[in-house]
Amino acid sequence: MIYTILDLETTGLDHNTEQIIEIGAIRTDLHDIDTLDEDSILGMLVSLEEGKYLPGRIVELTGITKKELDKYGVPLNEALAKLDEFIGDTTIVAHHAAFDLGFIKTLKPRDFFCTRTIATIMYPNSNHSLGHLAEMLDFPPTPRHHRALNDAYYAGLLFKYFTERLGSEIEMFRNKIIVMKDRPIRYRPPNAKLIV
Repeated sequence: MIYTILDLETTGLDHNTEQIIEIGAIRTDLHDIDTLDEDSILGMLVSLEEGKYLPGRIVELTGITKKELDKYGVPLNEALAKLDEFIGDTTIVAHHAAFDLGFIKTLKPRDFFCTRTIATIMYPNSNHSLGHLAEMLDFPPTPRHHRALNDAYYAGLLFKYFTERLGSEIEMFRNKIIVMKDRPIRYRPPNAKLIV
């Protein structure tokens, strides 16, 4: 099975008022996640739409600057079209799937796995941030968290770890999102089933 591991950096948390500023996506069967070729990777900055701005806290968190977005960013519609073509008919994997899928909700609904949901069930007493889980599971260090391709890579490693541990039982997490008090669900994908 082929998956598209997806991570987005955005100007904020609300998919209705904020926008994507960086897309990171990796198409993989999980076996080749450490030896990816350039056709298996999609990474791009997205220029700010008219009326949108880049908050200082996001610059601090991601290291992405308005100057970079102005110089290297592609228009949002073009970025989403490229992402849609890249995903094709693969299954999406994202660490907080409801968040990422909310920002690409204009694309057709697809099956997905949420690694944060799986981690919450597998490690109920742990911190479920991607960085903490990567450190806990001794994944190789990345140059920076909160950059889309780096975080997509970690989400891919995490999903590979879960598929190796769970085998075919991983399917029980398809299209499932856990409801947690610390991060409310702002978007429910049409095919999602909530775990309360």
